[in-house]
This record gives sequence, C-alpha cells and structure tokens, in this order.
Amino acid sequence: MMQYAVCAFDVRFVPSNFTGKERDTESGNDYFFARYYSSAMGRFLSPDWAAKAWPVPYAKLDDPQTLNLYGYLRNNPLGGVDADGHCGKGPNDPPCSDVKVEAKVVEQPKMVVNEKQADSNSGTGTQKTGVRGVVQDTITAGGKPVADTKVSESNAVTLTVNGSARQAPVDQGTASTNNAGQLNDRIGVQAPADPTQDKSFISAISSAPITYTSTQTLTFTAPDGAACSATSTRTLTNIGPDGQGSANYTLTTTQPVVKPVTPNE
Repeated sequence: MMQYAVCAFDVRFVPSNFTGKERDTESGNDYFFARYYSSAMGRFLSPDWAAKAWPVPYAKLDDPQTLNLYGYLRNNPLGGVDADGHCGKGPNDPPCSDVKVEAKVVEQPKMVVNEKQADSNSGTGTQKTGVRGVVQDTITAGGKPVADTKVSESNAVTLTVNGSARQAPVDQGTASTNNAGQLNDRIGVQAPADPTQDKSFISAISSAPITYTSTQTLTFTAPDGAACSATSTRTLTNIGPDGQGSANYTLTTTQPVVKPVTPNE
C-alpha cells in the first residue's frame, strides 16, 4: 500500500482590497506605500508629498481637483489606479505630464569679438569671436518653476557654409536652473579669439551663406522624482530671401517636446 507524506504549511493570506493594496487589519486602512488610504472615508489619511520641497505637490493650476492633497485620482476612482500613493497618477497622468519647458530667443544674434563665452548659469568659459544669440529655457512643473535643479545638455549639430556641410564643435555639459527655473544657452558660429584672425573671420561669416542647426536635449529630474527630457531645435542663419549670406543673422527655436526618460536612453 502506498503511503503519502502529508506536509503542513503555514499559509497566511494578506488581505488585499482596494486596487489590490494590502489592508491593515487593525485600522482597516489600505497601504499605498507613500501613505494610507481610508476606503470608509474615500480619501487618503495624510496629504500628498514630494521628495523635493514643493508648495502644493503635483498640483496643476488649471485643474482645481489637484489642489486637494487628500483625494484619490482627483476624486475619480474609476479614472485609473494610483500605484504608489503619490499624485494620483492614472493612465492619463504618465511621468513628466505636468512638466513644461518653454524656449524663447532672448537675444538676437550679433557679432562679437574676443567675448568670454560663458553660460550665465555656470560662470566659466573661453574667449571667442563670431556671431551668437541667446535662447532661454524655462522649466516648470505643475505651473511652478523647477528651481535650482541640475540639467544635462546634449546636442546634435549641423553646419552648412556655401551649401556644403562643415564640421562644427558640439557644446554640451551640465548647469543648474535659477530661482525662476531658467537656463540661458548661447547659440553661435564662433572660433577661439585670435587678434591676427578675428577680422578676417568676421568678414567671412558676414558674407558666406551659413546655416547652423542644433537639436538640443535637456535631461533633468522633476520635483516628483521623474526623469524627464526636453528636445528642441535651434536654427541660426544669415541666408536672406535672395539666397545670399550677410552680416544679418536670425535665430529661431522650436518649442521643446517633453517626455519621460526611459532606462535605455
């Protein structure tokens, strides 16, 4: 006769309730990692918070429901699932969705000779001669400036002179936003300052048809901890309607496209 061994297992079931979260049997509240939710009251028991100081975490000024730091998914529990107890993000609220980056030309291009080319946020640079303008990026989250935040910059650059592609130096590095969430970026066609070459270089870039295009990507961390990127394209050119070059340059920029940074980026 065959015999079967019977094993005793200590099986413990964790009570899983609202959106699959664990329920504390003593208090009757659901554990959402960042804080507890009371299904009896239909609200969180503590206000939402962010890792970085933020007056009203995750709020969107055009959506009054986001000003309620105790509500679940803007008081719309059928609108999605709050995964971690922060900011009520559902399917319609992916990472970086409340982050905006505005780019504008704050200084049109001009000729400069032996000018120190330092980003206003870093305070360092070298002496250069050529043409340059300034684009300013303003980063906000939930309508609030993303201030004093480290930003990394990468660029893909193309330069054409008289219709032919030329190699162009690529500037990239890191800086920090100011209290208004702003970064200034110089865009130009320049060379290291040289008293023996400056005059001829200025003459050359004042007559040859030139187009300089930089596709810039800024990478930074939003106040809620999400890694975000913003990509825009800046174009500097002196080509007029007649197809000829001149000393009159224009600088334009597209508006940055913000998206979450994926692990393989």
